[in-house]
Amino acid sequence: MKSGLRRQVEKKLKEQAIKQGFITIDQINECLGDEATVDDMDEVHIMFNNMKIDVVDSPEEALKRREKKDKEKARRHEAQMASQSMRYDDPIRMYLREMGKVPLLDREGEIRLARQIEDGQAMIEQAVFRCPTSFRDLFSLGARLEKGKIRIEDFLQVDVGAWGPLYTGRRERQRALRAIRRIARLQVEIEKLNKKLKTKSGKRRSKAVNAQLAKCEKKMTKELVDLKLHRQQIARLAERPKNLAARIAESQKEISDVEREAGFTATEIMGFARECAKGPGAVRRVRRATGRGKAEWLAFERRIRNARRKIRRVEVEAKMTTEELTELVGAIEEGERLVADGKKR
Repeated sequence: MKSGLRRQVEKKLKEQAIKQGFITIDQINECLGDEATVDDMDEVHIMFNNMKIDVVDSPEEALKRREKKDKEKARRHEAQMASQSMRYDDPIRMYLREMGKVPLLDREGEIRLARQIEDGQAMIEQAVFRCPTSFRDLFSLGARLEKGKIRIEDFLQVDVGAWGPLYTGRRERQRALRAIRRIARLQVEIEKLNKKLKTKSGKRRSKAVNAQLAKCEKKMTKELVDLKLHRQQIARLAERPKNLAARIAESQKEISDVEREAGFTATEIMGFARECAKGPGAVRRVRRATGRGKAEWLAFERRIRNARRKIRRVEVEAKMTTEELTELVGAIEEGERLVADGKKR
Protein backbone atom coordinates (compact mmCIF):
# COMPACT_ATOMS: atom_id res chain seq x y z
CA MET A 1 0.00 0.00 0.00
CA LYS A 2 1.37 3.45 -0.95
CA SER A 3 2.48 5.63 1.96
CA GLY A 4 -0.01 8.43 1.19
CA LEU A 5 -2.95 6.02 0.98
CA ARG A 6 -1.76 4.22 4.13
CA ARG A 7 -1.74 7.50 6.08
CA GLN A 8 -5.33 8.22 4.98
CA VAL A 9 -6.45 4.71 5.98
CA GLU A 10 -4.65 4.89 9.34
CA LYS A 11 -6.25 8.29 10.03
CA LYS A 12 -9.71 6.93 9.22
CA LEU A 13 -9.16 3.84 11.40
CA LYS A 14 -7.82 5.96 14.29
CA GLU A 15 -10.87 8.24 14.20
CA GLN A 16 -13.22 5.25 14.11
CA ALA A 17 -11.37 3.45 16.95
CA ILE A 18 -11.23 6.53 19.20
CA LYS A 19 -14.94 7.17 18.64
CA GLN A 20 -15.89 3.55 19.45
CA GLY A 21 -13.20 2.81 22.04
CA PHE A 22 -12.28 -0.32 20.00
CA ILE A 23 -11.89 -1.51 16.42
CA THR A 24 -13.09 -4.76 14.84
CA ILE A 25 -11.09 -6.96 12.45
CA ASP A 26 -13.84 -6.56 9.83
CA GLN A 27 -13.54 -2.75 10.05
CA ILE A 28 -9.76 -3.00 9.56
CA ASN A 29 -10.14 -5.34 6.57
CA GLU A 30 -12.81 -3.08 5.03
CA CYS A 31 -10.57 0.00 5.30
CA LEU A 32 -7.38 -1.70 4.10
CA GLY A 33 -9.05 -3.39 1.14
CA ASP A 34 -7.97 -6.43 -0.88
CA GLU A 35 -4.58 -4.95 -1.84
CA ALA A 36 -3.36 -4.83 1.75
CA THR A 37 -0.28 -6.91 2.59
CA VAL A 38 0.61 -8.76 5.79
CA ASP A 39 2.98 -5.88 6.62
CA ASP A 40 0.10 -3.40 6.29
CA MET A 41 -1.95 -5.49 8.73
CA ASP A 42 1.00 -5.70 11.15
CA GLU A 43 1.48 -1.92 11.07
CA VAL A 44 -2.19 -1.37 11.91
CA HIS A 45 -2.11 -3.89 14.77
CA ILE A 46 1.09 -2.31 16.17
CA MET A 47 -0.51 1.14 15.90
CA PHE A 48 -3.57 0.10 17.92
CA ASN A 49 -1.41 -1.82 20.40
CA ASN A 50 0.58 1.37 21.05
CA MET A 51 -2.69 3.32 21.37
CA LYS A 52 -3.94 0.73 23.92
CA ILE A 53 -7.05 0.14 21.78
CA ASP A 54 -8.50 -3.38 21.61
CA VAL A 55 -8.75 -5.12 18.22
CA VAL A 56 -11.77 -7.43 18.53
CA ASP A 57 -13.91 -9.74 16.44
CA SER A 58 -17.21 -8.04 17.29
CA PRO A 59 -18.72 -5.12 19.27
CA GLU A 60 -20.09 -7.70 21.72
CA GLU A 61 -16.58 -8.92 22.46
CA ALA A 62 -15.45 -5.29 23.00
CA LEU A 63 -18.30 -4.78 25.47
CA LYS A 64 -17.27 -7.90 27.42
CA ARG A 65 -13.66 -6.71 27.56
CA ARG A 66 -14.71 -3.24 28.71
CA GLU A 67 -16.90 -4.69 31.47
CA LYS A 68 -14.01 -6.89 32.59
CA LYS A 69 -11.63 -3.89 32.68
CA ASP A 70 -14.18 -1.79 34.59
CA LYS A 71 -14.56 -4.54 37.21
CA GLU A 72 -10.79 -4.84 37.57
CA LYS A 73 -10.45 -1.05 37.87
CA ALA A 74 -13.15 -0.95 40.56
CA ARG A 75 -11.45 -3.80 42.43
CA ARG A 76 -8.09 -1.97 42.37
CA HIS A 77 -9.75 1.24 43.53
CA GLU A 78 -11.38 -0.55 46.47
CA ALA A 79 -8.06 -2.12 47.43
CA GLN A 80 -6.36 1.28 47.21
CA MET A 81 -9.02 2.93 49.36
CA ALA A 82 -8.72 0.14 51.91
CA SER A 83 -4.96 0.61 52.07
CA GLN A 84 -5.39 4.36 52.57
CA SER A 85 -7.97 3.97 55.32
CA MET A 86 -5.25 3.54 57.98
CA ARG A 87 -3.79 7.00 58.59
CA TYR A 88 -1.41 8.44 61.13
CA ASP A 89 -1.30 11.99 62.42
CA ASP A 90 2.47 11.83 62.94
CA PRO A 91 4.27 11.49 59.56
CA ILE A 92 7.57 10.56 61.26
CA ARG A 93 5.93 7.72 63.15
CA MET A 94 4.29 6.54 59.92
CA TYR A 95 7.65 6.66 58.08
CA LEU A 96 9.42 4.71 60.83
CA ARG A 97 6.63 2.15 60.91
CA GLU A 98 6.87 1.55 57.16
CA MET A 99 10.68 1.41 57.30
CA GLY A 100 10.45 -1.15 60.10
CA LYS A 101 8.64 -3.52 57.78
CA VAL A 102 11.66 -3.72 55.44
CA PRO A 103 14.76 -5.49 56.76
CA LEU A 104 18.08 -3.80 56.02
CA LEU A 105 20.23 -5.53 53.39
CA ASP A 106 23.88 -6.38 53.75
CA ARG A 107 26.27 -6.32 50.78
CA GLU A 108 25.51 -9.94 49.85
CA GLY A 109 21.77 -9.25 50.00
CA GLU A 110 22.11 -6.28 47.64
CA ILE A 111 24.14 -8.35 45.18
CA ARG A 112 21.60 -11.18 45.37
CA LEU A 113 18.69 -8.83 44.63
CA ALA A 114 20.56 -7.12 41.78
CA ARG A 115 21.26 -10.54 40.28
CA GLN A 116 17.60 -11.52 40.71
CA ILE A 117 16.48 -8.40 38.83
CA GLU A 118 19.00 -9.06 36.03
CA ASP A 119 17.94 -12.72 35.80
CA GLY A 120 14.27 -11.71 35.65
CA GLN A 121 14.96 -9.15 32.93
CA ALA A 122 16.98 -11.70 30.93
CA MET A 123 14.11 -14.20 31.27
CA ILE A 124 11.65 -11.62 29.92
CA GLU A 125 13.88 -10.71 26.97
CA GLN A 126 14.58 -14.34 26.01
CA ALA A 127 10.88 -15.20 26.17
CA VAL A 128 9.83 -12.11 24.17
CA PHE A 129 12.14 -13.00 21.28
CA ARG A 130 10.86 -16.56 21.11
CA CYS A 131 7.68 -15.01 19.67
CA PRO A 132 8.01 -14.30 15.90
CA THR A 133 5.80 -11.20 16.16
CA SER A 134 8.45 -9.56 18.39
CA PHE A 135 10.88 -9.42 15.47
CA ARG A 136 8.33 -7.64 13.27
CA ASP A 137 7.77 -5.13 16.08
CA LEU A 138 11.55 -4.72 16.57
CA PHE A 139 12.09 -4.06 12.84
CA SER A 140 9.23 -1.55 12.94
CA LEU A 141 10.95 0.22 15.85
CA GLY A 142 14.22 0.16 13.88
CA ALA A 143 12.49 1.84 10.91
CA ARG A 144 11.21 4.56 13.26
CA LEU A 145 14.73 5.01 14.66
CA GLU A 146 16.18 5.34 11.16
CA LYS A 147 13.59 8.00 10.28
CA GLY A 148 14.35 9.92 13.48
CA LYS A 149 10.90 9.27 14.97
CA ILE A 150 12.38 7.75 18.12
CA ARG A 151 15.41 8.90 20.14
CA ILE A 152 18.36 6.55 20.53
CA GLU A 153 18.25 6.93 24.34
CA ASP A 154 14.63 5.68 24.26
CA PHE A 155 15.64 2.78 22.03
CA LEU A 156 18.81 1.51 23.71
CA GLN A 157 20.23 1.39 27.21
CA VAL A 158 22.86 4.14 26.86
CA ASP A 159 24.69 6.38 29.33
CA VAL A 160 23.61 9.82 28.10
CA GLY A 161 25.40 11.41 31.07
CA ALA A 162 28.72 10.81 29.31
CA TRP A 163 27.60 12.70 26.19
CA GLY A 164 28.62 16.26 25.45
CA PRO A 165 25.95 18.99 25.17
CA LEU A 166 25.99 18.88 21.34
CA TYR A 167 26.36 15.13 20.86
CA THR A 168 23.31 13.46 19.23
CA GLY A 169 24.15 9.77 19.72
CA ARG A 170 24.90 9.29 16.01
CA ARG A 171 27.44 6.48 16.56
CA GLU A 172 25.06 4.55 18.84
CA ARG A 173 22.25 5.02 16.35
CA GLN A 174 24.34 3.63 13.48
CA ARG A 175 25.49 0.71 15.64
CA ALA A 176 21.88 -0.13 16.54
CA LEU A 177 20.73 0.01 12.89
CA ARG A 178 23.58 -2.27 11.78
CA ALA A 179 22.68 -4.73 14.55
CA ILE A 180 19.01 -4.74 13.49
CA ARG A 181 20.00 -5.47 9.89
CA ARG A 182 22.11 -8.42 11.08
CA ILE A 183 19.22 -9.65 13.24
CA ALA A 184 16.86 -9.40 10.23
CA ARG A 185 19.24 -11.51 8.09
CA LEU A 186 19.56 -14.11 10.86
CA GLN A 187 15.77 -14.22 11.27
CA VAL A 188 15.34 -14.94 7.54
CA GLU A 189 17.98 -17.69 7.75
CA ILE A 190 16.33 -19.26 10.82
CA GLU A 191 12.92 -19.28 9.08
CA LYS A 192 14.48 -20.95 6.01
CA LEU A 193 16.11 -23.65 8.14
CA ASN A 194 12.87 -24.31 10.05
CA LYS A 195 11.02 -24.70 6.73
CA LYS A 196 13.79 -26.97 5.45
CA LEU A 197 13.35 -29.30 8.43
CA LYS A 198 9.77 -29.95 7.27
CA THR A 199 10.86 -31.08 3.78
CA LYS A 200 11.91 -34.63 2.86
CA SER A 201 15.51 -33.61 2.14
CA GLY A 202 15.63 -31.60 5.38
CA LYS A 203 14.39 -34.59 7.39
CA ARG A 204 17.08 -36.79 5.82
CA ARG A 205 19.74 -34.21 6.75
CA SER A 206 18.09 -33.19 10.03
CA LYS A 207 21.32 -33.49 12.05
CA ALA A 208 23.21 -31.05 9.81
CA VAL A 209 20.23 -28.68 9.49
CA ASN A 210 19.68 -28.65 13.26
CA ALA A 211 23.38 -27.87 13.76
CA GLN A 212 23.08 -24.90 11.36
CA LEU A 213 19.89 -23.79 13.15
CA ALA A 214 21.56 -23.96 16.57
CA LYS A 215 24.49 -21.91 15.25
CA CYS A 216 22.15 -19.22 13.86
CA GLU A 217 20.10 -19.12 17.07
CA LYS A 218 23.28 -18.71 19.13
CA LYS A 219 24.33 -15.78 16.92
CA MET A 220 20.84 -14.30 17.25
CA THR A 221 20.94 -14.52 21.05
CA LYS A 222 24.32 -12.75 21.10
CA GLU A 223 23.10 -9.99 18.76
CA LEU A 224 20.01 -9.36 20.90
CA VAL A 225 22.02 -9.27 24.15
CA ASP A 226 24.67 -6.98 22.62
CA LEU A 227 21.98 -4.67 21.23
CA LYS A 228 21.00 -3.71 24.82
CA LEU A 229 17.46 -2.74 23.87
CA HIS A 230 15.85 -0.32 26.32
CA ARG A 231 13.84 -2.14 28.98
CA GLN A 232 10.82 0.03 28.25
CA GLN A 233 10.90 -1.22 24.65
CA ILE A 234 11.21 -4.84 25.85
CA ALA A 235 8.13 -4.27 28.02
CA ARG A 236 6.24 -2.91 24.99
CA LEU A 237 7.27 -5.88 22.85
CA ALA A 238 6.03 -8.20 25.61
CA GLU A 239 2.53 -6.71 25.32
CA ARG A 240 1.90 -8.33 21.92
CA PRO A 241 2.30 -12.00 23.03
CA LYS A 242 0.42 -11.18 26.25
CA ASN A 243 -2.51 -9.77 24.26
CA LEU A 244 -2.47 -12.77 21.92
CA ALA A 245 -2.52 -15.16 24.89
CA ALA A 246 -5.37 -13.18 26.48
CA ARG A 247 -7.43 -13.52 23.29
CA ILE A 248 -6.88 -17.30 23.34
CA ALA A 249 -7.82 -17.44 27.04
CA GLU A 250 -11.10 -15.61 26.27
CA SER A 251 -11.97 -18.13 23.55
CA GLN A 252 -11.05 -21.05 25.80
CA LYS A 253 -13.31 -19.60 28.48
CA GLU A 254 -16.14 -19.39 25.94
CA ILE A 255 -15.72 -23.12 25.22
CA SER A 256 -15.68 -23.87 28.97
CA ASP A 257 -18.85 -21.78 29.42
CA VAL A 258 -20.59 -23.78 26.69
CA GLU A 259 -19.50 -27.07 28.28
CA ARG A 260 -20.82 -25.92 31.65
CA GLU A 261 -24.17 -24.80 30.17
CA ALA A 262 -24.59 -28.01 28.19
CA GLY A 263 -23.30 -30.35 30.88
CA PHE A 264 -21.09 -32.17 28.36
CA THR A 265 -17.54 -31.84 26.96
CA ALA A 266 -16.90 -29.97 23.69
CA THR A 267 -16.21 -33.28 21.92
CA GLU A 268 -19.53 -34.72 23.11
CA ILE A 269 -21.40 -31.53 22.09
CA MET A 270 -19.96 -31.70 18.57
CA GLY A 271 -20.98 -35.38 18.43
CA PHE A 272 -24.60 -34.59 19.43
CA ALA A 273 -24.76 -31.84 16.79
CA ARG A 274 -23.49 -34.22 14.09
CA GLU A 275 -25.98 -36.85 15.22
CA CYS A 276 -28.86 -34.35 15.01
CA ALA A 277 -27.94 -33.62 11.38
CA LYS A 278 -28.73 -37.23 10.41
CA GLY A 279 -32.50 -36.82 10.56
CA PRO A 280 -35.62 -36.77 12.77
CA GLY A 281 -34.99 -40.24 14.21
CA ALA A 282 -31.49 -39.25 15.35
CA VAL A 283 -32.86 -36.00 16.82
CA ARG A 284 -35.37 -37.98 18.92
CA ARG A 285 -32.62 -40.30 20.18
CA VAL A 286 -30.44 -37.35 21.18
CA ARG A 287 -33.37 -35.64 22.92
CA ARG A 288 -34.18 -38.81 24.91
CA ALA A 289 -30.52 -39.18 25.93
CA THR A 290 -29.80 -35.51 26.78
CA GLY A 291 -33.12 -33.71 27.22
CA ARG A 292 -32.16 -31.15 24.54
CA GLY A 293 -33.29 -30.71 20.94
CA LYS A 294 -31.55 -30.06 17.63
CA ALA A 295 -31.66 -26.22 17.82
CA GLU A 296 -29.89 -26.18 21.20
CA TRP A 297 -27.11 -28.56 20.12
CA LEU A 298 -26.53 -26.65 16.88
CA ALA A 299 -26.32 -23.37 18.84
CA PHE A 300 -23.75 -24.92 21.24
CA GLU A 301 -21.82 -26.29 18.26
CA ARG A 302 -21.75 -22.84 16.59
CA ARG A 303 -20.33 -21.18 19.71
CA ILE A 304 -17.58 -23.80 20.01
CA ARG A 305 -16.67 -23.54 16.31
CA ASN A 306 -16.49 -19.73 16.54
CA ALA A 307 -14.26 -19.92 19.62
CA ARG A 308 -11.97 -22.47 17.96
CA ARG A 309 -11.75 -20.30 14.83
CA LYS A 310 -10.66 -17.35 16.99
CA ILE A 311 -7.99 -19.49 18.64
CA ARG A 312 -6.71 -20.67 15.24
CA ARG A 313 -6.65 -17.08 13.97
CA VAL A 314 -4.47 -16.04 16.92
CA GLU A 315 -2.14 -19.02 16.39
CA VAL A 316 -1.68 -18.01 12.73
CA GLU A 317 -1.03 -14.40 13.75
CA ALA A 318 1.46 -15.47 16.45
CA LYS A 319 3.00 -18.24 14.30
CA MET A 320 2.86 -20.36 17.47
CA THR A 321 0.60 -23.01 18.94
CA THR A 322 -1.60 -22.23 21.94
CA GLU A 323 0.68 -24.35 24.17
CA GLU A 324 3.84 -22.56 22.97
CA LEU A 325 2.28 -19.13 23.43
CA THR A 326 0.94 -19.98 26.90
CA GLU A 327 4.34 -21.29 28.02
CA LEU A 328 6.09 -18.21 26.59
CA VAL A 329 3.78 -15.75 28.37
CA GLY A 330 4.23 -17.75 31.58
CA ALA A 331 7.99 -17.19 31.28
CA ILE A 332 7.48 -13.44 30.70
CA GLU A 333 5.24 -13.17 33.76
CA GLU A 334 7.70 -15.16 35.91
CA GLY A 335 10.51 -12.80 34.82
CA GLU A 336 8.33 -9.79 35.64
CA ARG A 337 7.59 -11.29 39.07
CA LEU A 338 11.32 -11.71 39.79
CA VAL A 339 12.04 -8.10 38.75
CA ALA A 340 9.14 -6.65 40.76
CA ASP A 341 10.02 -8.72 43.82
CA GLY A 342 13.66 -7.63 43.61
CA LYS A 343 12.75 -3.95 43.30
CA LYS A 344 10.29 -4.12 46.21
CA ARG A 345 13.02 -5.11 48.61
